[in-house]
Parts: sequence; C-alpha cells; structure tokens
Amino acid sequence: MEKDLLESVNKAAYFIWEATGYKNTLEIWYCSEDIACFLERNNILNRQDFEKIIKLNGTDNEYIGLIRNISFRIYIYTNNKDTQNNWFVAEKLSKNYEWVDAITAVADFYKNTKISADLTQNIRSDTVKKYYYPFTQKI
Repeated sequence: MEKDLLESVNKAAYFIWEATGYKNTLEIWYCSEDIACFLERNNILNRQDFEKIIKLNGTDNEYIGLIRNISFRIYIYTNNKDTQNNWFVAEKLSKNYEWVDAITAVADFYKNTKISADLTQNIRSDTVKKYYYPFTQKI
C-alpha cells in the first residue's frame, strides 16, 4: 500500500514540476503532500469529487476556493510570487486527469490511514504535519 502512495505522490509531484519548472524536487514533493492533505480535509477523495467542483462556473465560490488553495500551495513551495501564473498552473493541473487521479489517490490514502492509524508517518514534510495534524505532535 505504501508503494502505491509513493507512486501517487511521485506522479503528482512530477506534474507540478512539469507545470511550474521549479527545480527543488523536495519542495515539489511537499507541495503534493500539502495539496493532498487539503483535499483529504475537504473530502475530495476521487476524480468525481474533484470534477464536481471543477465543472462549476469559474465564478463559483467552491471553484475559486479549490483553485485558490492549490495555487497558494504552489506559491508557498515554489516561492513564485506571480499569483496569476500560480492560478493558471492550478487550473492547468486541475484539467490533467492523471494529476487529479494521483493527488486524489493520495488524499484517499491519507483519509483511510487517518481512520486506521497514525497518518503522519507517511508524510515527509514536518510543516505539513504540524499544520494539518497538530494533535500528533509531541509536546
């Protein structure tokens, strides 16, 4: 099962790298994990869930919220301050079914792991762990 997770994160990271051209592969990996955690927390766990939002009007709040959150994470991890470019990258990724399938597979894995065990052992980024799962941090 972890092999599938690694493969999905790797595929999602590849498409983010391809869309952004950013050279730091570890940050791209973290970006994929962060986007997947966002999707998991919002119960967007498969292509159908994702497409319901993407097929909404571009002025719909749910659509804007999804794209804004993806583009924000792209900004955070690539340090690209061009918000318009980040928005277009997020929209481009959201139309790529391979990326959507990979990133939602990671989100679904996180949801299932969270229910059954400690999810944080499968997330590499300490920042993502602290933001999404602060209750798992030792004091």
